[in-house]
Amino acid sequence: MSAPGTTVSTPTVRAGLRRVRFWIIAVTFLLVVAVATLLLTTGGGDGSPLSPENPAPEGSRAVVEVLRDEGVDVSGAASFEQAIREASGADVLVYDPNNFLDDARFDELADASARLILVQPDDTDLAALAPELDEDEDAFAPEPEAVEPGCALGAAEDGGTLWLDGTVYDTGGASGCYELADDRFSVVETGDTVVLGSLLPLQNDSIVREGNAAFALSLLGRSGRLVWYLPSPLDVDIAEAPTLGELTPQWLPPASGLLVLAGIAAMVWRGRRFGPLVVENLPVVVKSSETMEGRARLYENSSARTRALDALRLGTLERLAGRLGLPRSAGVDEIVAATARVLGTDAAGLRQLLVDRAPEHDADLVALSDELLRLERAVEQATRAH
Repeated sequence: MSAPGTTVSTPTVRAGLRRVRFWIIAVTFLLVVAVATLLLTTGGGDGSPLSPENPAPEGSRAVVEVLRDEGVDVSGAASFEQAIREASGADVLVYDPNNFLDDARFDELADASARLILVQPDDTDLAALAPELDEDEDAFAPEPEAVEPGCALGAAEDGGTLWLDGTVYDTGGASGCYELADDRFSVVETGDTVVLGSLLPLQNDSIVREGNAAFALSLLGRSGRLVWYLPSPLDVDIAEAPTLGELTPQWLPPASGLLVLAGIAAMVWRGRRFGPLVVENLPVVVKSSETMEGRARLYENSSARTRALDALRLGTLERLAGRLGLPRSAGVDEIVAATARVLGTDAAGLRQLLVDRAPEHDADLVALSDELLRLERAVEQATRAH
């Protein structure tokens, strides 16, 4: 039995959504962040660092527009295949911070191009083209500074002092320029490959610092044709890509197995084990008056006057039959006739009270209820007299 004043209702869809609203918002936010990250990190997009169409501070649209104004044919390659097709007789600039290209594809680019310009390559990128160079991660220059060239590279002579930061390389005997650390250089030329360890000479927000603009124009505009190539995940050679097993650390399978066994052991140890059902007699006594009052309130709230009166009439008929000694199978007409005989009244009037009359409003219901009560009392007195 519910306590007075307690409302019990079936959970609605709105209530269910309210409970999981936090997780819906969190998942939506993560999806938005994932999509935005994918769009920003995909090579060749307008939002990518060093993109030739990116006007933001980290983009390179400014230097590309100036090169085109100077008559240099600058084309952006959206794929490796396009870069190979357009590389013949042209310089090719490659910025691949995510190592999407393997050694074989770097070799193809070097063979197809007149000169290859690698922007901030790491040891993986240099393995095929300039193995004598070595990226020095310990000597990375995080803060930009003005650096003198200290070499005879044509672009360095045109640019003079540059505003640089970023990666430096151990030249291994190659020609190095712009020494940012002891015997470590930001610009290195080896054969037909030029390595540029800083993004600043090419980016919109720093192209005007020191001699960066003159250096970039001289470096990129020498041949009159430039292919600007930013590799994307679509350029990964699937045939050469490592399998999932090769990427998985050797310690992961046994560690995963151990975690599974530990989880099973924990479930067995802490899991709830149900025993046999126990029957318990609850010491609760529900008064019949509570049921009667509850039904009465329901009838009142729904304005079900006829249903309420029918319930009262059924109770009255049952009690009259018992008082008059009639069997439980006695019908309404038998009870009405027996009552009329005992009271010496008209059976038609009794039938109107016990069956036919319908209450039009609450006052009628109360009046009929009082008449039923008086009828029961009259029958009780009449039967006692006999």
